[in-house]
Amino acid sequence: MAPVNTDKPVTGISFNPSNITLNVGEQRDIPIQLSPVDATNQDIAVIAPEIGAGVVEFIKANRENGRIKSVTTKAVKAGKTEVIVKAADGGYKYQAVCTVTVTEPDVPLTVSVAAPSRVNSGESFFVNVTTSTPADRVILNIPENDLQIAMTSDGTGKRWTHKITVNNEVEEDASLGCSVTASKGSRTATKSFSVMIAAKPTPVEAVSSLSKYTPLSAYTLSSGNVTTYGSVNGNSVGYISGKTDLCKISEIYSDRWVKVAYPTSKGSKIAYCKLSDFIQNPSYSSVSEIASSEITVYRRSAGADTIGSVYANDNYVVVSEANGRKQIIYPVSGGYKLGWIIVGNSGAPMTDRLAQLATISQESGYPIN
Repeated sequence: MAPVNTDKPVTGISFNPSNITLNVGEQRDIPIQLSPVDATNQDIAVIAPEIGAGVVEFIKANRENGRIKSVTTKAVKAGKTEVIVKAADGGYKYQAVCTVTVTEPDVPLTVSVAAPSRVNSGESFFVNVTTSTPADRVILNIPENDLQIAMTSDGTGKRWTHKITVNNEVEEDASLGCSVTASKGSRTATKSFSVMIAAKPTPVEAVSSLSKYTPLSAYTLSSGNVTTYGSVNGNSVGYISGKTDLCKISEIYSDRWVKVAYPTSKGSKIAYCKLSDFIQNPSYSSVSEIASSEITVYRRSAGADTIGSVYANDNYVVVSEANGRKQIIYPVSGGYKLGWIIVGNSGAPMTDRLAQLATISQESGYPIN
């Protein structure tokens, strides 16, 4: 008796569905059905698409109970292509085609802006923009100056920046209205913001007894952090480290504020402080004295930290007293310096010292210049 052939040959293959749409990055199992479903040979071949190659990527063929079930594909980039499978049984004459359309995910385009709320006249600041999805370009709009500026991307299309320098001659506080507009294809997103521009401080009448002693190098009275301000009576912009920072006062105002430069991690910064951050008693009636011999100068009214010396016959000005010490302004190379001397080591009042010098000069036969 002849053997019975129980093989079931393939008579067809199909995708269900035969058209799908994927977003970039999405992965999908596309169902496949052989006819008959229990065909003996369940092997298939996936044909790499020639049209739109690179739009999708074949991952694997999936089976269930030994039967072909689906093929897994991943969307790589926007476009359209065909995924083709062929049944091995019958010499690959049976095939199925699935048309795959890949689109960019519909992510809303939004923008966020980081910029300071207040800057001083003459200062520079950055406007930084972040977009929710890569943008083609971002424009910074400054209507008051009729400016439209193309911002610079970091290369990702999602982070953009531009540096603005404020005119140094702004005479009164003003709000600078700005906006940024990001675009991606036909989509746009706009965000408005404003920056308060603080006017250049108008120098007021300087404290007459101290104005001539600038530039004045000085340490703060406090060894802790001392707040600095963007303008006289303005907003805080940082702090001076009283423990380490040697400052340079360039202007002293009659309302008891000072303009000061102090060190920062990026170099130095110019801001404003209260005179009382540096001088113990701003109301003190200053007195001029002449050093009769070299005098050690200390950083503060207490402690042993020294910062220099007043030399014999140098003039200095006493501006405060505390803890048995006098706070003085004394001459140094390139200007003046603020420090403290012990009361018992101080010199004579200038008028008395001049009289002594006159006597010595007359006795020696040399006139005083």
